[in-house]
Amino acid sequence: MTGIARLMALAPGDVLSCLVKKVRYRALARRYGFDPWHARSPFECRAYKREVVRLADSLQPGATLEVGCGLGEIVSRVARGQRFGFDIDAAVIPAARHLHGDRCQFEAAGIADTEKIRACIGRSAGADLLIMVNWAHALAWPELSEHVRRLADSLSIRHLIMDTILPGVAGYAHHHTTDELADLGPVLQSIASGDTVRRLNVVALSRP
Repeated sequence: MTGIARLMALAPGDVLSCLVKKVRYRALARRYGFDPWHARSPFECRAYKREVVRLADSLQPGATLEVGCGLGEIVSRVARGQRFGFDIDAAVIPAARHLHGDRCQFEAAGIADTEKIRACIGRSAGADLLIMVNWAHALAWPELSEHVRRLADSLSIRHLIMDTILPGVAGYAHHHTTDELADLGPVLQSIASGDTVRRLNVVALSRP
């Protein structure tokens, strides 16, 4: 889907917010020195992000963590519970705190940093929900699934929301499948997003 097509698919009120935020986030990228990639897709520019929040809210998590949170636009909108955002790009974390630090805790960490994430969350009850969207396609499934299992086991995570790229969509290293996700536990929902690029999946993570 081209940039123009994405704009045309948005609600009228979101188009202006999308364009304004892009300008604002580019300025933040220059100020904080994070990868400009984080500034290209504000919440209002990508309808699937709104759907991720809707799915998260339907699970009523007591604590949510998002790995690959970028500027924190998804995790900060989850309606209830404690919210934690982690990103491997350390430079984006101060910007996320600037934008949403009153609602979330943000730290620099990637999916492999289980002990650091656990220490940052510091809840004896762990976390209820793990969100991973718009980056998991960069890792091959054996590596990705192992990291998810380790993190889920460490924090007793009950649910995962993760996107999978549709077959035939070019420009993505890996196209994970719902069958692969089912190795982690029952896939409770799998819905096509409006961007014609991905499916959004809710997985009930099985305990070992």
